[in-house]
Amino acid sequence: MAESGENNEREQIQINFDPDYYLIKVELLELKSETDELAKEALIGLKSAEVVCDLGCGAGLSAMALGEICDSMKSLQLVDGKPVISNDIVNEFKESGIEVDTHVEQIQQFLKTREKESTDLFFFGAVVNNNLKEDDIQNMSDSLRDKGIVFETNDTFLNKQLMEKYFDKLYKWQKFSLGQDVIWRKKQH
Repeated sequence: MAESGENNEREQIQINFDPDYYLIKVELLELKSETDELAKEALIGLKSAEVVCDLGCGAGLSAMALGEICDSMKSLQLVDGKPVISNDIVNEFKESGIEVDTHVEQIQQFLKTREKESTDLFFFGAVVNNNLKEDDIQNMSDSLRDKGIVFETNDTFLNKQLMEKYFDKLYKWQKFSLGQDVIWRKKQH
């Protein structure tokens, strides 16, 4: 019986590695944006993002979905603590005219060195052990441009209290028993 539950949980987590998963989420957001102003703002933030950072990107599969979602993407930063980023994915983006930089470093170190107001979107897709502290969250906020957003998938579990200190929750999708996906917007000062 426990084995069946473990398999279900693994299958649910596996969905987050499928680029179509994110495309479906954005389709739902598009429908919701017709009647919900915050959903509309989240959608605009995704579609208009020019500088995108995929934090904990793994091979870069979720970046493929971001390439379809972020219509205005000009620059993609792929960040992972292990050298697992796919050269094929990097080359595909470069061939389509998008500047791509890969960073084999911890997310915290990347956020520490990011220029202020240089990013439109930070994406966390299945970054289970992110260990981000308040300084990291603040660095992320400082790095975002006005109305910049953070797209967090359900199993990333960014610290909610810290996120609420620096960001406004624009939209969330409930999902499975594991949690929710959230789009956060940098607080306006």
